Amino acid sequence: MIVTKPVSLNVRPFRVSNLCFQVGGIIGESFAELGTTVSAFDFAHFYKVFRDANHAQAVDPGRLEFDSDGIDAQTKTTPIVGARPFALGALRAEAAKAGLNKAINARANAFITKYGNVAKIADFQRAIIPANAIQLALLSDRSEAMRRGLNIEYDNLGRTGVVTTTTTDVTSKHHEEPFVTTTTQVSDKITSSRAAHEDVVSAIAVRNNEKAGAVDIQKIENTGYEFRMPQLENNMRNDRLQASLGDERVAKFMQNLYLDRLEEVYKNELASLDADINQWQVAYLDTILLSPISGIVTGVYKNPGELVSPGEPVFRVEDNSEVLIVANVICRGPIAIGSMLQVKTPLFDSPDSRVTLEAPVVSARGQRDNDHWEVIAKCSNLDASGKTIFPLGYNFDYDTTEVNIFGAGEI
Repeated sequence: MIVTKPVSLNVRPFRVSNLCFQVGGIIGESFAELGTTVSAFDFAHFYKVFRDANHAQAVDPGRLEFDSDGIDAQTKTTPIVGARPFALGALRAEAAKAGLNKAINARANAFITKYGNVAKIADFQRAIIPANAIQLALLSDRSEAMRRGLNIEYDNLGRTGVVTTTTTDVTSKHHEEPFVTTTTQVSDKITSSRAAHEDVVSAIAVRNNEKAGAVDIQKIENTGYEFRMPQLENNMRNDRLQASLGDERVAKFMQNLYLDRLEEVYKNELASLDADINQWQVAYLDTILLSPISGIVTGVYKNPGELVSPGEPVFRVEDNSEVLIVANVICRGPIAIGSMLQVKTPLFDSPDSRVTLEAPVVSARGQRDNDHWEVIAKCSNLDASGKTIFPLGYNFDYDTTEVNIFGAGEI
């Protein structure tokens, strides 16, 4: 045992967190104030839930559970009556909320239209894709055959260069009603008058002289401002089709390479969608201020409506369940980490409340003056009933405090 002379002793919290937002913005909500007891939020578990993306709703297996409302339910509200939420504050984040909900809706639609029927779609593609490749090859051959046939006709007609005038032949045929029908219709109108009889006879004679039918042939020539090259256009159409078919044939060839692993490809595509949603979920969670440690709010630096920058402290949370005893002592001898610090002192200078505290040394550093040491020991700050022993920042009275250092195995 080494007897030391204490110069100063005080209590510091073992865990202190100056909470800040990862992104900047306007504080929209505050759920804590000075003295509020907060609980630690399990970020690792929540991030794992996001990554796993396995919390789909039972009614709709394609819709992930943690949209903005789902995240709010886990952070801003609590199902336990009388308990407080994990969140200490939140930014105005309607844009992030809308982006997250939109991504989850798109994922649900993709699941309905595609990823919820992977087995059926894969079987259908395995049956169709090889046949499509054959049809594309036939279409390419037939397009080339049509090009050659049309070019032969263009050569025969001398339409291999620029065509400035187009000629259109129009043939029209006129058909007359039979003569006997005409006479029958007219004879119904004959009267007993001689003049009327002569008119009818004259009309019949005229009709007899007409032909039963006639054919008119017209030739129309059109000259426009836009000239054409039909043979070259025919070649260009075929070239364009062949290029397009080439791209399709390459695509079909690539699909054939992984036809036997389509289910795995779809699984990876769905995982990529979930990763995108994971980014939106984390982005929205970044707008909610959560504490990684349990403790008491001992500092409030920003209020709703104020602008906050990324990394700017908004709340301070201190954990008083464990504390550090920081002792400046004069000790003639080495102090090793792992030694035991023993403190005997009356609490608040009350002789009836004298306590003996033993805590392992977690840090020992020599000071500038000879034999001066800064010794830090870690200990529990809860008594048998669960009440705190020392308030944070408590200073011991060095006149009434005895400090001893014990080596390993000496106590």
